[in-house]
Amino acid sequence: MLITQDPHFVTISVWVERTGISRSVTYQLIATDRLRARKVGRRTLIDFAHGLSWLQQQPLAKIAPPFRRAQSSEVA
Repeated sequence: MLITQDPHFVTISVWVERTGISRSVTYQLIATDRLRARKVGRRTLIDFAHGLSWLQQQPLAKIAPPFRRAQSSEVA
């Protein structure tokens, strides 16, 4: 039986791939202590569970439906 679960720590590349958050925003989040990361040698590893928890706390997107133009009833 294969049990898959999220890893405890992930590289920046994996974080970007799994969340869709860009590398530059990821580094900004780490620099401002919103995202926990550890250095192991040259690698930066992100605390994946903490990062997902932070992401869940972000506000929901409020996107309005597309604006539709009223159709013209003019006859040429």
